[in-house]
This record gives sequence, structure tokens and C-alpha cells, in this order.
Amino acid sequence: MRSIAILSLIVPALPAAGLDTSARSSGPDHILIRIRIDLDTQRCASLCLRLSDGRQTWSADTWLKANPDIDLVARRDSIERVDVRTGRRLWSAKQKVTIDEFILWPDAQCFSTKDIVLLPDRDGTLTALNAATGATAWVVTLPDESSVELVDGGMTFVRVPGGVITCLSNATGATRWSATTKLDGPALTRIGRDLIATSCNTGPVVSLDPASGAVRWSTDIRHPASDSQAHGGRFLVTGAAAITCLDLATGAIEWSLDGESLRCQGSVDGRVFLFDRANGRVVCVDEQTGIERWSAGIPGAENHAVHIQAGLIMATGSESTPLIAIDIATGKRAWEYAEARAYACLPASRHDAIFLVNRDRNLVKINLPSGAVAWVRHFDDEPKRIWPIGDRLVIMTKSEIARISPATGETIWSQARPEYFYADAEGR
Repeated sequence: MRSIAILSLIVPALPAAGLDTSARSSGPDHILIRIRIDLDTQRCASLCLRLSDGRQTWSADTWLKANPDIDLVARRDSIERVDVRTGRRLWSAKQKVTIDEFILWPDAQCFSTKDIVLLPDRDGTLTALNAATGATAWVVTLPDESSVELVDGGMTFVRVPGGVITCLSNATGATRWSATTKLDGPALTRIGRDLIATSCNTGPVVSLDPASGAVRWSTDIRHPASDSQAHGGRFLVTGAAAITCLDLATGAIEWSLDGESLRCQGSVDGRVFLFDRANGRVVCVDEQTGIERWSAGIPGAENHAVHIQAGLIMATGSESTPLIAIDIATGKRAWEYAEARAYACLPASRHDAIFLVNRDRNLVKINLPSGAVAWVRHFDDEPKRIWPIGDRLVIMTKSEIARISPATGETIWSQARPEYFYADAEGR
């Protein structure tokens, strides 16, 4: 069955009796859902639903390239910009699309801002389209095996073999600067006035001036960088065997901790929270010194996902372990929910609650920070996805897409859903 035929089966149901859906809510008024129907054939689909009544406004049998400014659909011979809220096609530009992965994975192969759409091709050309009209703005030829790494602040940063980073003007495509680093395949991150380059192989962390390419500082951290995060004037680099904290202004190493499975989970009020998977614990360290303030053991840590919210660190684990909430100030266990069913559906949250599936395959709302169960809702089919969209809640089960009242758990609308292997969603 072709995906377009699947989408044609989606018919909105009437709102549940007794529920008032006329009042306007804050935040997005549509939900954009992107679906991978089959992993082997890579069949995809995208659709947009009105949050008020579930009515479908737009659909396509392809994976939508989405960002907050512009929605794009890649065809074999064209690129289209669409307004998913109304279903209007704003423009279609004939383009040679020779990379099969572009059709399947446009998030990795296409870059866009509110002003420009960038299309890298395997023949080395980089084409820029005017985002408002679809007209070609410029075309440049990049060196072999180059790749666009970052588009930010009116500039496009390109990684060139040999540790070279080249900056192009988004307005004209002209080269603004080119800088040589000692990095093998640098990954780029823009943090305020800094352009930070790291490498998945052993090498330095380099800070560049985005305007000129001048090196501000270069620091050898002596371990590869698999992940990096900025926290309040500091740059944390995580590798396979250590995590290192650098001063963003100078590049000086402030502290470093050895550990094969340390992962930074975030920073709150001068404290950095690390998940130590190998030793089954969450560790709180001082952001300035790296000195440990407290650690808390969690059962089944090898399977845990960790989330910080409302003054708590919440950890979900294997089938046999509870959802655990730890007070971030003291490291003491605040509460636990013994009926959590991990990985049946990853928990979703908003500022005042967390939503998850329990061992009876029911959807549960837990109020934060108290840990009190607000409601438990049974569905004929187990929820597989939970999406808080603004102050609304949308779920996907094996058989339906439904909007649920966060206050009561009642169904506002429901409709049959297309088959899928994987799905994600965001507000519009």
C-alpha cells in the first residue's frame, strides 16, 4: 500500500461529547507529524492536523524537512515550500536531486533559514534558493568531500578535508574566510560570539571568530569529543573516557573527570549533573571546580534515561525498575512511581507534569514536583508516542492519533492513524 493511500484513510472523528473545544489555547494550533512507514523500503509520510478538531490540513508521501521558519518537501526533481497549516504550496523549484538520502533524510541533507534554502549535491555544488520565492540565489562548487556543517548568523560554515573550515556569505555565496585547524573532520557549534570546533578524534578544541575566522584559543583536551554543551560561560566536552570543562572566554581547562560512561545531563544554579551509566548513579558536581557535591544510585542504570525538570532529576529504567525522582539540591530521593514501564513509550513532560505508560499499558499523568498521580487513562491499544504541544497533549497508539485533555485525560478527538515504524511530531 502506497503511503498516499494510507493518508487518504485519515478522517477526523467528532469531538467527544461534553468537551468544549471552542476556547483558544496558547501556543501552536497545529501538529505536524512525520512518519517512517517501513525501515527497509524507507517509505515515508508527513501530515499536519488542526489541534482544535484533528482535521488534516496537508499530507505528502515523503519526509518533510521542517524548522520553525520554513517547511520543505523534497521530490526527485524539485523542492517545494509548503504552508502545512493551510495545505498551500508556496513555490516549487526545479532542482537536480541526485542524492537518494536527500529524499529519505532531508534533515541531514538540506539546510534552511527564514531567508535561504541550501542544497548540497554529491557533485560538489552547493545551490542556494531564495526562501520566499524559490528562485536560485547563487551556486558555488565546493572541494571534493566537503560538507555543510552549520548555517547561522547569515553565514554558512563548510568543513573541507584537511581540517579546513570555510565561511560563505548567505547573501552571495562568496567566501568570507577560510581557516586551517589541526582537527580531523571538525564538528562546529555556534555559542554566542564563538564558533567552537571539536573533533571525534583526539585533538584540540578550537574557538574561532565567526566574522573573521581568527583563532581565539586552542586547547588540547587529549580525548575525542563525542558530545559538547555550553553552560553559563563554560563548555563541557564529553568523550569516551572523560568529560572536560573549558572556560569559554579563554579556553583554559577548569576541570576534568575520568569516566568511561559519564554523560552531561544539564546544569542548574551552578551545578552540573552527570549520568554515570557504568556505576549506576547520578552525580552532581560544582560547575566551577568539578568537585562532587552528591551522588545518588539508581537501579537498572544501564537502561536509564535521565531528565531534569521542576527541581528534580527523573530516571526511568528497565521493566523491573521504578521511575525515580531525585531532589537536585540534596541528591535525596523525592519520590518514585513503581508502576512505570520504561521504553514502552518514553516519558513526555511539560512544566507541571510528566506523562508516561505504566505496566498495565495505561497512560498516566504525574504532577510535578509532588509526584502525585493526577489521572490514569486506559486505551484499547497501548500508547506508543506522547507529544505535549504547547498546553495540549497528543498521543499515538497502534490504531489511533488522539488529542487528550492534560487536565482530565479525556479524549477531545481521535482518528485512525497511518501505519508507521517511527514517528515524530512538533507544533505549528
